Amino acid sequence: MADSLASPGMELHHGNSMTIEMHQKLVHAVTVYDINQSTKRGYDRNALLLYLQAIDRVTNAVNCGSTRRDALVENFSGRLLEVCLKALNMEPSTREERM
Repeated sequence: MADSLASPGMELHHGNSMTIEMHQKLVHAVTVYDINQSTKRGYDRNALLLYLQAIDRVTNAVNCGSTRRDALVENFSGRLLEVCLKALNMEPSTREERM
């Protein structure tokens, strides 16, 4: 099933209710983050689309066997990684993960 938020040629596979819940929490978190960023100078109007595409990659990676944390670290960085980890009630990133 192709999801309307998936990037072209990318299929989003929701494996189970936990993955769907993770996806929903991440979409909410990055949307709130984007709204807050929209008031700042240099705001990129295309950023939300890129965040949503990264969430699709995270969800697919988790459904293929990656841990949620590894998938997040692979697809997000900086403040946005922290926002996503917090949305899933995970510990902040470690120094090694930020490298």
